[in-house]
Amino acid sequence: MITRLKSTRIQTITLLLIVAFLLNACAGLHPKEYLIRVNLSNLKLLESTLFEQRFEATIRIQNRSQSELHIKGLSYDLSLNDKDFASGVSDKKSIIAPLSEGVISINLTSTLFGLIRQVNSIQEIQNKPFKYDLYGSVYTDNDLFGVSFSESGEIDLSLPSRNRE
Repeated sequence: MITRLKSTRIQTITLLLIVAFLLNACAGLHPKEYLIRVNLSNLKLLESTLFEQRFEATIRIQNRSQSELHIKGLSYDLSLNDKDFASGVSDKKSIIAPLSEGVISINLTSTLFGLIRQVNSIQEIQNKPFKYDLYGSVYTDNDLFGVSFSESGEIDLSLPSRNRE
């Protein structure tokens, strides 16, 4: 009788674990990347030394889910013209309401070599648009590995041509 109770208890626990695993797997079917969107709003130079440049970036995070987004940190990289430029991490905490957006300021650090790559890149592109890629992860209370994000865009740095008649 006791072995039968142990067997039933083990079967019940096993069944509950299988159901929990399946529910968790179904929740993972919706790609997490679509729950947020990150846009670069502004980038400004904070300080510059011979070997390092510090920037402040303002990013807009859209919460596209129906639950609050409890941000506990971010990690991110910025590439300009397909070349690594700057990176950073932030432990800034923020809560973004469901189906809403918030603005966060983050710091990025670039090295002398990143700056040299960009100077060479600007000379190569001349009258073409300036491309940027911001990518990384937003870490939340319920995500061990974070939610990935990626944004790309172009900035036209060419001077407008004057029409001569």
